Amino acid sequence: MYNFTIQGYAEPRHATKGALSISFTYLNGQLVGDPEMMYFPSSRLFPVYRHDNGSGQWSIETITIEGDHARISGSYRGTLKWIENIHAAPDPENTIELEFRFDVTAAREH
Repeated sequence: MYNFTIQGYAEPRHATKGALSISFTYLNGQLVGDPEMMYFPSSRLFPVYRHDNGSGQWSIETITIEGDHARISGSYRGTLKWIENIHAAPDPENTIELEFRFDVTAAREH
């Protein structure tokens, strides 16, 4: 079983504001559940725009794992919903549409 988190940052490097995060689990050549996708519009962890299960179209096209390196490519198109805080339900009236492709080579952290 592999757990992946792919993060894309706006400048400056590792700034929370404008960051995009994709997390998913991969087991025996298959995704386990729906990937989680979040967009951070501010420098805090909340509020956040988040993908609801089933609210977008995921395509994980390539997962190649060799030693401590993995290549992952795919795409997402869908709607992210605003979540004000950790206890709040997604707001269906406050959404953003998102479409992107990714192709990354990751190294395992020890």
